[in-house]
Amino acid sequence: MARTQTKEGMQQIIDKGWLVEFNRKPLDKHPLFGFVLSCNDEFTLIQEFDRNLFRLDGFVVFQNDSVKNFLIYDEPDYFLSEVLKFEKIKPPAPPDISIQTWPEIMKSISELFPLIVIEQEVIDRNLCYIGKLLETKKKGFILRDIDPSAAWEEKRTYKFKDLTKLKFGGRYETVLASVNEKRKSSDTK
Repeated sequence: MARTQTKEGMQQIIDKGWLVEFNRKPLDKHPLFGFVLSCNDEFTLIQEFDRNLFRLDGFVVFQNDSVKNFLIYDEPDYFLSEVLKFEKIKPPAPPDISIQTWPEIMKSISELFPLIVIEQEVIDRNLCYIGKLLETKKKGFILRDIDPSAAWEEKRTYKFKDLTKLKFGGRYETVLASVNEKRKSSDTK
């Protein structure tokens, strides 16, 4: 059932470990599914749940004002609630990252994860960039992008005001980082 987003309500969602579906249309074509790990007045951090493969897959931080509404899977007879119980899937402890401001979020993610996926859905909701954070500035940041074949591209500057969502720790970007690192270690032999 849809609920309004209050601090008390979100804390209950976190404490109970309920799966939540976030509708962010028109930014996101598809809803986000996940366990809420942390939230404040501006941002929410979730552990993403892939409802097609029934597994956890990385983390997502997004701005709360991008959420139109959300559904909480708090009834035991919902199909996804049954899947979670059957597969023994529970929310993990949150990674030690700040969700206070975009610059703090970027810095803390980059200290724990090799690659960050950035989305600027207002500019283009069908495009994302994956890369390594090189530097944060007052109004933006520099990212060294990585392409789909795990090769480094040129560094690029992005603006914080254009960010709508960050993803990290997912299988796709973890594999890209691993392949890139393996190539680097092979080149030095």
